[in-house]
Amino acid sequence: MSPSMPATAEGFATYPPRTALPPLCLDASTARERINASEVVNKWIAALSEAIDKKCVAAFESLFVQESWWRDLVALTWNVASKYGPPAISAHVLGSTTGLGEVTAVQTPLLGPRLEQLGPAVFIQAGFTFMTKFGSGRGS
Repeated sequence: MSPSMPATAEGFATYPPRTALPPLCLDASTARERINASEVVNKWIAALSEAIDKKCVAAFESLFVQESWWRDLVALTWNVASKYGPPAISAHVLGSTTGLGEVTAVQTPLLGPRLEQLGPAVFIQAGFTFMTKFGSGRGS
């Protein structure tokens, strides 16, 4: 017999979560070659940094789609944590006492901002670095 799974888990209406990816298709009038991935990432990181600095929940949550995930690998807490959805993500990040800041987009060929496509889904992938009171970190 397998152990029973909880009926609910933090951030989930059901467990295991049953979600569908949001539509990530470009509007027919948007040409891929006109999208500057670095510009989009830098604007997003600037807005993220401002929301963190001001501890503005509404501004922070507006940067994430409803089906967002945040994976913290011992950066904002001394634990590994996965948060689902803007409210859980903002509570985790804005409630952190580690002093998250100095978020910067990575500009190397492997982790620099770039437009990706997987089937009909079009998205921007990028790496970033950050600082806390305890040291530096990186993510993607």
